[in-house]
Amino acid sequence: MRTAILVAVFTVAAACGALGVALSAATSGEPSEIQMRAAFEDILTRQVQNALDFAAETGGPEAVAAIRAKGLDRFTVTGFRKRACRRIAAGSGHFCDFAVDIEMVSGRLQRVISGRFVAQPDRLVFIQDV
Repeated sequence: MRTAILVAVFTVAAACGALGVALSAATSGEPSEIQMRAAFEDILTRQVQNALDFAAETGGPEAVAAIRAKGLDRFTVTGFRKRACRRIAAGSGHFCDFAVDIEMVSGRLQRVISGRFVAQPDRLVFIQDV
């Protein structure tokens, strides 16, 4: 009985702690892990489309068909974990580190990436500073 009470108290304390972290991030304007993942997937999708557009311009529809036939235009983000964020100059967003796993036809890519996440009126945008 005593163990059940301790487990219940621990569970409530953990939930309150998680809520506190979430509220802290929300009030600081810091992007959530879900928002960051969506912004990162969006930029990857745009980069793949840009590569396909370039292939179409330089090699024609056959080049695009060859890329698609090999599956080189497909990826899946299978893992994403926010590591740390810090606010940068007002209006410039947050500089964040995250770990990402991406499945591609050529295998799995695992990286820790850093970059800026900037809020736009309709979405969060990821900008990787090189």
